[in-house]
Amino acid sequence: MQVSGTSGTLSLFRAPYTGAAKVSGVATGEPWNMTSDSQGNLWVATGYTLYAGKYSVLEYKTPLTASSTPAMTLPVSSTGASEGVAFDRAGDLFVASWGAHSVSEFTAPVTASSSAAVVISNGISGPEGLAIDPSGNLWVADTNNSDIVEYSPPFTSGSNAALTLGAGTLSNPQTIAFDASGDLFVADPGHDDVYEYKPPFTSASPAAMTLPVTDPEALAIDPSGNLWVSNRSANAVLEYKPPFSSTMSASLTMTNGVSTPWGLTFLK
Repeated sequence: MQVSGTSGTLSLFRAPYTGAAKVSGVATGEPWNMTSDSQGNLWVATGYTLYAGKYSVLEYKTPLTASSTPAMTLPVSSTGASEGVAFDRAGDLFVASWGAHSVSEFTAPVTASSSAAVVISNGISGPEGLAIDPSGNLWVADTNNSDIVEYSPPFTSGSNAALTLGAGTLSNPQTIAFDASGDLFVADPGHDDVYEYKPPFTSASPAAMTLPVTDPEALAIDPSGNLWVSNRSANAVLEYKPPFSSTMSASLTMTNGVSTPWGLTFLK
């Protein structure tokens, strides 16, 4: 499990998750959300324009060490921090640029000189977390509009939202993730809650489950189906085991080596 913090470092935890980070102090400009590719390499969205004056995505080869440096730097935008990253099954990389109010698609194979093939901006403002569902649809945590937006392939720069979820009920959603059943989980710090939505989704879909979590910033589903949520203000990462309910407590609270956690992912 990989945890990023706005202090500018990455920490790697290996199961069983009971102690301090096995690898820590891997430096980046300002790590936000993260994902891994099909080879198990780590990709990190950054919030500082340290890379040729642009907000970028960094690739780290695994296994990670405390002295790991980026194997590749992909410049994305000069106008908006790179906050969300996700890969589809074809290996295309999607990057959310918060201040640019857009999501860029970089087609595989992604290199340091890749340019965005598609830039989606219709219907989103301040995008952060990204996720690809089992059907290849792109889902965006649309932070400024306090909703979740779905786009269906094939993607173009003129793509319009196929569905808007949670309008009027979410407040500042940050990150999203799908489990193996296709349920969508949303970290919503504006309400101090994590929401679970079950398919089939409609614009009127209510949350099937609301889990109270203080200041939830990032979330991820591990290979066993457990839900992990970062509590940024408490410098902690929490584990919840299914079946999920609104009255459950965390089965594990991890604080060793965790500082202002923002991104959270499991390496494949």
